[in-house]
Amino acid sequence: LVTLKTGFSALTVEAAAWMHARGVRVVHVCGMDTDLCVTRTLYDVMEAGFEPALRADLCASAAGETMHTHGLAVARRLIGRGRVLGG
Repeated sequence: LVTLKTGFSALTVEAAAWMHARGVRVVHVCGMDTDLCVTRTLYDVMEAGFEPALRADLCASAAGETMHTHGLAVARRLIGRGRVLGG
């Protein structure tokens, strides 16, 4: 499935429906701007009824390492330390 990302979140309505229809339970998230888009996607994944996992080793922030680190801290608080992988 390929969808167009038009906002902060990478989880589109189409993608969520596609994953629900196939019984997906865990969604691994990675991408640019850990402190913004990646964090928003984690929220949306949870609110859509999936279990989020963050691939920290596959994330970064255009605002620099400090913002990336802050984004990881928020993610650990949001989804739990054990769900932040590789970082």
